Amino acid sequence: MVLSLEESLQKEEVLEDLLLNPQSFRFRDAPEVVVAAEQWVPHVLMRHGETGNLIASGPMINLLDMMSRSINFTYRLVRPSDGSWGAPLPNGSWSGMVGVVQREAADMGLGPFAVTRSRSLVVAFSQTLFFEDVVILASKGKPEHNPWGFLFPLAPAVWAALLMAMTCTWAALLILGVWDFESGRVNRALDALFLQIRTLLRQGMDCDLPGSAGRWVVGGWLLVAMVTTWSYTGNLMSLLTVRAVPLPFQTGQDIIDDPHINVITEQASAYTDIMENTKEGILAELHALLEVGRMHHKPLNMMAQFLGTLVRDGTHVLFIDGSTSLKLQADIFSKTGRCEFYKARETFMPLFYAMIGKKDSPLIPAIDARIQQLLASGLYNKWVLSAIPNATACVSLSTSITVKEPLTLATTWGMFVVLVCGLSLALICFVVEVLFPRLSVEAARKDML
Repeated sequence: MVLSLEESLQKEEVLEDLLLNPQSFRFRDAPEVVVAAEQWVPHVLMRHGETGNLIASGPMINLLDMMSRSINFTYRLVRPSDGSWGAPLPNGSWSGMVGVVQREAADMGLGPFAVTRSRSLVVAFSQTLFFEDVVILASKGKPEHNPWGFLFPLAPAVWAALLMAMTCTWAALLILGVWDFESGRVNRALDALFLQIRTLLRQGMDCDLPGSAGRWVVGGWLLVAMVTTWSYTGNLMSLLTVRAVPLPFQTGQDIIDDPHINVITEQASAYTDIMENTKEGILAELHALLEVGRMHHKPLNMMAQFLGTLVRDGTHVLFIDGSTSLKLQADIFSKTGRCEFYKARETFMPLFYAMIGKKDSPLIPAIDARIQQLLASGLYNKWVLSAIPNATACVSLSTSITVKEPLTLATTWGMFVVLVCGLSLALICFVVEVLFPRLSVEAARKDML
């Protein structure tokens, strides 16, 4: 007959050996240890076999198998009814796996669990297994081309400096009087200005420049105009062949400021517990989204489904741990060959993760000794990476892509708007020039009469 862990620990010699020699301790009677577990890829993968039995795999199961052989116990996995890790309830009890261990319906919780103060009051934590942040996982925008992109090869400061240089050159030429126009002052000023514009547009500059002062001024302007136009042409060519990929949400504040974005996070988890107890700061503001219906708590095993639907549509983002984020992106890449999602720059709630046991459980020191040996060998990290094929495929994302396709009206209509505005202005000037002499002649006739 298989003994339970509680029955085995009631033997004084077993308990004494366990407390004095945790590193080398082994059970003689191989008791059964009840372990609360739930799926968390890539750490734990659970499924039901053909006969309905529970089959588990993953790095944490490898760790549990190693401990069972080293300490000499068998184990039986049980799942919490709500499928969660555990959060405090109003009556003082806990939900999820933490609640199962607290009620002593299980001897251990596989987890791994985020180490928090509230949990440490009801269960005992083992040696830390790893450290991890909570991240925002969002959908990449579609590559887009700005129809006003022809203005972008030069920064606004360069456009301003170019306008200032043109104004200074124009004023210097007028003051120096280098052109001896027979027309009036207004026409002379306009002619000097249009000559500068023609030079900037590479249309030539056919005029005499008597005196060295004028030549130095115009020569300086020619140098500025040539360098600017060459730079503009090269940068414009690059912009026409590159499409920007928008990654709009990089911080928690970006999500708060966009009323059309909803947040999905794991239900009854350490994240929800911490946010509920945070009174100010970005976490408190994110938690406030729950009151307006913009934050939703869902089971962890449904995150892949939400990623492929709501997050891909651009209406939701996931607020999850880093390893799950990495696994979900890698699975999508393995299926489609595309990196459709990205991890935001800002991270939250850096937490340590560990297994749990009953409060004051004597088995925890023996588990800690095995975990220390495992971590020293680097074996757990190797198991995690081997459980995530294509783990690094979507880690470093480019925010732009190169395209080879004809220009369309949808991508160049900004230039046509400028052309239409210029033609309209020219038409207005033409009408004024035609009508003004006629009005002047009619006014002169009236004066003569």
